[in-house]
Amino acid sequence: MNVASSSSPLLEAVPPLPPKVGWGVLLAGVGLCVVVGLLGFGVDAAAVAGQPEEMAERLKWASGEKRDPRAEGHAGSPGELRRLRAEIGKAGAGPLTTARIGLVGVGVMAAGVGLWLRRGHWSAWLATAGAAWFGVFGLPLHWDSMQLLLGVAGAVAVAGSVLAALPPRWRYSILSIAALVHFTGILVATTWPETMGRTPWMTNQLGLRFYQPYFKFMYLGNAYHFYSPDPGAASKFFLLIDYEIADPDAPGGKRTTAEWVDIPKRRVNYRDPLGLTYYRRLSLTELASYSTPGTALPPSWEKADIMKRRQMNEFDTTRKQVSVPDASRFGEMDLSQYRQPHGPTRRGVHPSYARHVAVEYSGPRTEVQVGADGRRTERVLEYTVTGVKMFRVEHRIVDPNQFLEFSDAEELRRRERNPAADKSESIRRGGHSPYHPASYFPYYLGDFAPDGTLRNPNDPLLYWLTPVTPRANPPKGEPDFIDWMSKYAGHVFPWEGKE
Repeated sequence: MNVASSSSPLLEAVPPLPPKVGWGVLLAGVGLCVVVGLLGFGVDAAAVAGQPEEMAERLKWASGEKRDPRAEGHAGSPGELRRLRAEIGKAGAGPLTTARIGLVGVGVMAAGVGLWLRRGHWSAWLATAGAAWFGVFGLPLHWDSMQLLLGVAGAVAVAGSVLAALPPRWRYSILSIAALVHFTGILVATTWPETMGRTPWMTNQLGLRFYQPYFKFMYLGNAYHFYSPDPGAASKFFLLIDYEIADPDAPGGKRTTAEWVDIPKRRVNYRDPLGLTYYRRLSLTELASYSTPGTALPPSWEKADIMKRRQMNEFDTTRKQVSVPDASRFGEMDLSQYRQPHGPTRRGVHPSYARHVAVEYSGPRTEVQVGADGRRTERVLEYTVTGVKMFRVEHRIVDPNQFLEFSDAEELRRRERNPAADKSESIRRGGHSPYHPASYFPYYLGDFAPDGTLRNPNDPLLYWLTPVTPRANPPKGEPDFIDWMSKYAGHVFPWEGKE
C-alpha cells in the first residue's frame, strides 16, 4: 500500500481571509473608538466644568491645584480625584452613557479581531493601542476600573508593536529576558516571607529595590504569604451598621437599631461550590490591610498630633468619652499599636466599601413578632443605613503549644524520654481556643456616613488598636476577656459561636 509522502503540501480546510478584510475590521474598530473617545471627552469635560462651587473646590484640592496649607508640598490625591470624578459620572448617567459603553465595547472588540487577523504587522499593534486609549476617554467617568484595563491593554499593544518590528532574534531574546524576570520575581515572592525570623539578603534586596512595584501591580506577592512556615494573621472586617427603621408603631414613625456584621464568614458567605463569594470577600479584607506601623512613620506634625489625641483619650478624666487603656508603655506611647492605611486604601477602598455596605444592607426586611398569646405576626419594614463603624481585624494564629493546651512543653518531652516517670499528674491546662476573642486584634478605621464620608478624621482612636484583652481568674459568670472594641463602638459584639 502506497503512503503519501510527508512532504506533500497540506490544504487548509478554510482558506485565510484576504488581508484587506483584517485591515478593514481593525480600522473600523479604531475609527469607532476615536469618534466615541472625542465625544466622551467633550461630554465629561463639560460635566466637570459645570459642577457647583463646593465640588469644584474639592476637585481643585484633589488634583493639586489647591494645596492644603497644613501639609507643605502636598500635591493632591489621585485616589480622591478618581472618586470625585466617579461621583460626577454616576450623577450624569443616562442613555448617552449606556450608548458610550456599548460603542466602546464594539470598537475595542473589532480592533482586537482585526489585530488577530493581522498580528504579524507592527502597525496593527499600534493601531490597536490607539483604539484602547481612545476607548479610555469614550467610557464614562465612573467606569474607572475598565478605563485602567484599557490603558494597560494599550501599553501592552505598544510593546507588541515594538516586538513585531524587531528581527526574530531580538524578539525572542527580549521575550526570554521578560520570562526570566517574571519567574525570578515569583521565586523572590515565595522566599520573601520570614523563615525562622530571617529573610535571605538577596531576596530582600531584589524585592524592596526592584520587584515591589511589579508585585503590587500584578498582585503576585500576596498569595505566597499564606503558606508555611509563617502564614501570618488573617484579616477580617467587623462592621457596626446603624439603621433607621420606618416603623408606624414607633414614636414619630421611626426607630433606630444597630447590628454587627462579620466579613467574611464561611457559614454566610460560602454560597457556591467553589466558594468564590467567600474568597472574594477575603481578598477585599486583604486589600484593606495595606498599612504602615506607627513605629515606621517619619517624624512629622501629623505623627505628633496622632500621639497627642491618643494620649488624651487614654488619660481622659472628664468621662465624656470611652477611654481605651494600654497604649502607653513606660511613659511613652506604644506606636506599634497604630496602623496607618496607605493613601489609596484610606482614600479609595474604605469609603468605597462603606458606600457599598450602605446600599447592600438598606432595604425592606421581614420582622417576626410573637404576641402574648403566642401568635406570630410578620411585618415588612424599611431599613435605611445611617452609618458604618469599620474595624479591620487581625486574627492571630494560636501558638502550637497553646493550641495543644500543654503548660510546659519541656516537661512533656522529659516525660516522654523517661518511661519510668510518674505520669499520674496531668500537665494539661484549660484551653486556648483559636477563636478566643483575645486572638482578634481590631484596628478602628472610622465612622463613615452612607456616602462614604469619614465623619471624624480627628477621632482619637482612628487607626489605633482597640484591644480585646484577656483576664486572668475573672469573677464567676463574667467573661475571661475585656472587649474594648465593643466599648468604644457602643454596641456589644456577639462573640458566641465565633468562627
